[in-house]
Amino acid sequence: HEGGGRVRHWRCREIEIHTATSLPINTDGEVTTRTPAIIRVVPKAIAVHVPEAFLAGAGEADAAG
Repeated sequence: HEGGGRVRHWRCREIEIHTATSLPINTDGEVTTRTPAIIRVVPKAIAVHVPEAFLAGAGEADAAG
């Protein structure tokens, strides 16, 4: 999808999506809803477990964001 021009990227806490006709919304490879839709970030909604070896090694810089 990168470079194809069909994927857009934003940083936000909430996004509202409207389309002329109802379209499926794909979330990580799975259709989870349809338009129109409001999608919100919920702080601390999921727990992410990262192996200590990843944090101690080369992945440390990537994990910091």
